[in-house]
Amino acid sequence: MKLRKIGSRRIRQHEAVKAPVVGLAHRGLHADLGRATTSAQPVSLSPASRFIESIQTGIERSELSYKRAEISPLVMGGVRMSGFSDGRYSESGQVPPKSSCYFCPAMKPQELHDLTQEKLKRIVVIEARAKPRLTDIDGLWRKPVKGMRGATPRPGRKTKATSREEADAVVAAAKIDEIEVLSSIMNGRRMTCARVYDEWVEWRKLSKAPNTIQAQAYMVARFLNENNLGGHFVSEVTELHVDSFVNPPDEDISAVTRKTRLAAVKSYLSYAESKAYRFGTPARLVSINHRLLTREQKEQKKRVPFTHEEYEKVMARAKGFQRYATAISYWAGLRLSDCANIEWSCIRENEIITWTRKRNARVALPIGDPLIGGGLLGLIILEMMDNIKPTKTPFIFPAEAALINDPSTQTQVSAGFVRLFKAAGIEDKTFHCLRHSFATRLSKAGKTEEEIGTLIGHADVKTTRGYIH
Repeated sequence: MKLRKIGSRRIRQHEAVKAPVVGLAHRGLHADLGRATTSAQPVSLSPASRFIESIQTGIERSELSYKRAEISPLVMGGVRMSGFSDGRYSESGQVPPKSSCYFCPAMKPQELHDLTQEKLKRIVVIEARAKPRLTDIDGLWRKPVKGMRGATPRPGRKTKATSREEADAVVAAAKIDEIEVLSSIMNGRRMTCARVYDEWVEWRKLSKAPNTIQAQAYMVARFLNENNLGGHFVSEVTELHVDSFVNPPDEDISAVTRKTRLAAVKSYLSYAESKAYRFGTPARLVSINHRLLTREQKEQKKRVPFTHEEYEKVMARAKGFQRYATAISYWAGLRLSDCANIEWSCIRENEIITWTRKRNARVALPIGDPLIGGGLLGLIILEMMDNIKPTKTPFIFPAEAALINDPSTQTQVSAGFVRLFKAAGIEDKTFHCLRHSFATRLSKAGKTEEEIGTLIGHADVKTTRGYIH
């Protein structure tokens, strides 16, 4: 909206508007919806209006199309701003036939009476869309007249001849909620993939573990970079982009990695859809092409639990944090991140109580249970408490907690255990295999999958089943 001052009057001249306008309302909406008037000449629709019109029903083309030639009374009246700059209108005494655009609050009541029925309907729809965002402008078609200074009290209406019900019927026919969604999507088409990526990462931080965020953020960043999509609008992403990333013909990647890629991209695009930045999620149309995979790629690498003899070999070499974490994971089944973040307050007289970082699940492990180490784990914990002095932090292992909580350094902790295991003569096993040892030992002792899942912090017994060997 541009404003130019001409004497004491401001002339409002609207530039080309390509979609329904939000944020305008009338203080003086006195025209009659039911008056028989001549319809305005049809105008060509912008791409945005054509898009909305192709989906929206119950509202006429004239209620969705806005062009400068139709929207500006000054242009309609043959008035050009150049006439004011060269003095033509001031010399001839000619004045603009209208005070403003027809939907502007500055419209005079008499000017509203001269508008067509189509324009009056547009005004009602514009006010209805603006209503949730307004604080001090209601529009007389909604605002009742109190009857002050001799006026006749009456409910909200446009004129004495038009009821509020008629205006509400126009709003209902226009399906305002649907138009709001469509307008948001049209605005979202200006959101680049890079901007949506930044928003998506911040959203993931609200509920996901740092490891999950780092892994998925890395995957989506690769997806955008490999397809050169960073500067493109997120609405331009297609299923072909997703498929080329999930099923690359020349890359030797496993089915599990492809599944991880697809899940990350699907999360990213689903976020864009939920924010109305695009229609649909093309990742839903993509699946893993198993015909491209070899037998080895289709096989999921299985983790093998530690035997008790292997555990003893590791404990004979391990020192400090590695010694205590190995014992706690083998006997109590905690993840490496949970071992590194264990706090002094987690150690009770007869149990270990902690909240897992990955699932935020409460885990209570009775130290005296023979399956959970019995006296052996208790002795290791006493040794740990004797050898480690508490610091100002709540963590028993503050250095390891800092490393593992930082996505850029967390692999240093797990890599240290791989080197420890190799030094003990144990190949192809990771720290997480200790957790499998815990679940397998409990299963062989007769514990049910549900009981093991509760102790290990799983939300689904299907996950627990994969830990039992």
